[in-house]
Amino acid sequence: MIKNITKIFFKGVLGVLPLTLSLYFIYWFFTSMETLFDSYLMKVLPDAVRFPGLGVTSGFLVILGIGLLLSTSFFSNIHKIILKPVRNIPLVKSVYSAIEDLMSYFAPSDDKPVSKVVKVNLPGQSFELVGLLTQDDLESIEGIAFSPEKVAVFIPMSYALGGYTIFVPRDCLVVTDMKVEQAMKLALTSWMKKKNV
Repeated sequence: MIKNITKIFFKGVLGVLPLTLSLYFIYWFFTSMETLFDSYLMKVLPDAVRFPGLGVTSGFLVILGIGLLLSTSFFSNIHKIILKPVRNIPLVKSVYSAIEDLMSYFAPSDDKPVSKVVKVNLPGQSFELVGLLTQDDLESIEGIAFSPEKVAVFIPMSYALGGYTIFVPRDCLVVTDMKVEQAMKLALTSWMKKKNV
């Protein structure tokens, strides 16, 4: 009896918790943006002009505007000049570069190859790893020499925002049809997702 109640309870938790956390994250993101931009708009706009959601709308337009400006070579060059000191400050440059690289990897781009989910078969081992092919040409990386047949594969860790990168020969890889988002979701939960019935 207690076992059945516990099972039903956890089924309810699984039904409610993912949706609740997703909605809470969306709520937190939009309220934070609303609070941030609305506090500035209060100083320049009269009360009659302001309305709920103005902060979010303003934030979206500001980010879109920055994106449009950075799409031009003039502002892109200014942006690089402004960020040059940031990239030279110890510790700050490491954190900034890591976040920038991560965002660049997942951001849509026409001049970037589509990310691939690959299976890695290590020589002499019976187990397989699943990861993301992050770098197909290691010769473009300065400061360390790799043999031409090596590629970089990121292996995500379960239940953590992390992982590790391995450098393996290209012939150890099997390219799959799985999408990056699906592979990351499965990796996060140790591949425990059941088939949808």
